Amino acid sequence: MDVQVYSAPGTELIEITRYPIELVREVESDTDIGILYARWQSLGAPPHKNRFRPHSANAACFRVSSPIPLDYVYTSTDEPTQFLPMRKLGNGLMQRQAMDDLMMVKECCNPLYQQVIHRIGRTELCFRRILLPVINDVRRVELIYTATRQFGTVEAEYFDADDLELV
Repeated sequence: MDVQVYSAPGTELIEITRYPIELVREVESDTDIGILYARWQSLGAPPHKNRFRPHSANAACFRVSSPIPLDYVYTSTDEPTQFLPMRKLGNGLMQRQAMDDLMMVKECCNPLYQQVIHRIGRTELCFRRILLPVINDVRRVELIYTATRQFGTVEAEYFDADDLELV
């Protein structure tokens, strides 16, 4: 396991835990993450972009064919007309973290299974995700598909001890 922390002191923290890909079969077998990974693997890991085109509410795609990470583009698999260039991602911390992960998957051509804990102030969002590379005709990673599964959120009010009443 590898843990990376991205932070803006006092305001925001992103903690990424990278798990061995083998855990997907155990932990995610009946989730979108596990189903997407099994399909990706069955098509010859990594599959060609014409063979692997998932559509799911919990999946998205990054076009990573550009040599410059700021030119990567995020696209929904449900609404392909919805896209967001990485350079327009409003949050600099999320942008840096996403570019690091996408560059690593693009370079290594291996899937990545992660747990992400994103804290902003006293709110915490927890989810797991997988990044799956897809190659083009010259065997270079052109697309990286991702699926996410939220497993917890803690809102600020849950941290306030003053609001708790013992009965």
